[in-house]
Amino acid sequence: DGHCMVPGRRFFVPRVGFLHHTVEYLQTLPVIDAPEYVYLGYAAGMVRYQTDSSQLLEALGRAEYGHHDESVQWKGRAGNIIDTLLAQVSSMHFAVDAVRAVYPLVHSEPLNSVLIHECDRYMRLVTNIRSFLWKLQYSIRNVESISAEMEENAIALVLGKVPPLWWPKSFPTVDPVGLYITKLTARVTYIKHWVAVGHLPAVWLPGLFHPREFVIAILQRHARITQLPLEQIANSYSTNLQAVFSE
Repeated sequence: DGHCMVPGRRFFVPRVGFLHHTVEYLQTLPVIDAPEYVYLGYAAGMVRYQTDSSQLLEALGRAEYGHHDESVQWKGRAGNIIDTLLAQVSSMHFAVDAVRAVYPLVHSEPLNSVLIHECDRYMRLVTNIRSFLWKLQYSIRNVESISAEMEENAIALVLGKVPPLWWPKSFPTVDPVGLYITKLTARVTYIKHWVAVGHLPAVWLPGLFHPREFVIAILQRHARITQLPLEQIANSYSTNLQAVFSE
């Protein structure tokens, strides 16, 4: 109670009391939200400077690598990046058929379906990334002409961005390509752990393509065990106030 939402005393959480006190406080607030209400005082400046820096670096990169008649400029750097990325994604492989054999699609265990779908989605994404890198590597090493679309994606890779050809099969991201591959590695490692040890007591929801599918599967599982209608079941949530750190 009385906690200030932003520096100053204009926006704060009203103290618990009579209803008319809260109404009186609400009537003092501006009709149009002031910038500090959404805490733009500091955050907006950082975002603006970061955006300006990113746009400047991208413009400089495109000035250096973006001319089609001088495409040889980016090929040397792209070759090194491709080798590094291929080394990282080479171990990201799922034998989806083997996973289906261990976790068959049965009515009594909806989590099997979730796991198989996640393996399939990550396998499609990894295959798409490897295929793109192989094609680009082959074109560079054999001095073959590449399409304008492929060259645009290659330049995006050199500039540290996730190539647009990866987007259709990717999870949402705004990360640079290096951090993207790091997160993809963590996600694939987690799914492999799930496959190896079985259904886990705790699940890393951000590591899933579709967390909502997992949540629905939990409800379906409970409904089938208890023989209750799915419409009468809901998830309960609690917040863990204790910070957990792992090395």
